[in-house]
Amino acid sequence: MRMRRITLIAATLIAVTTSFGAVTTASAAPATFVARDDGYGATLSAAQFAAHEQLLADYGPCSNIVLVADSQLSNGTWWAEVAGNCEYFH
Repeated sequence: MRMRRITLIAATLIAVTTSFGAVTTASAAPATFVARDDGYGATLSAAQFAAHEQLLADYGPCSNIVLVADSQLSNGTWWAEVAGNCEYFH
């Protein structure tokens, strides 16, 4: 009876230690996903900057941010869409 109790305690300690190790490993490298956002401005550069800032505000931190699409609107302003590898949704 005493040996079973010691074995049960040891098995419980091993299980708890293993589960804490898995949580630490999972939180060390957050998952990333591709996010897109757009912005508008008087110039293409201003629209791209606005899209970049909006992407970081919505999903940041982000890396590898690139211009995906852009267009000039009929009123002379610009629209730009950027995408990047992001970690969070705010």
